[in-house]
Amino acid sequence: MTDFNPIFPQSRVRLRRAETAVEYVNPQHVLQRILAFTGQSIDDVVNHRVSKNIVAGHYKLLREIKRQGEIRELENQWNSVRL
Repeated sequence: MTDFNPIFPQSRVRLRRAETAVEYVNPQHVLQRILAFTGQSIDDVVNHRVSKNIVAGHYKLLREIKRQGEIRELENQWNSVRL
């Protein structure tokens, strides 16, 4: 009898999930993304108060959404259930 048995192995190998997460980064600058989304140009933002307020509002909204995502990730780490 051999120690190697392919049907019933003596030692079990524990598979673990990949500990490194893949993060996709968009190389486009935030201001360029907001200007493309709102249909404004940089000249509109500089010369018109309404355009400036629209772009500033979208930037603040984007910043808040990112922050809430970071908070949710941290809460998931702190309150994770280990099995």
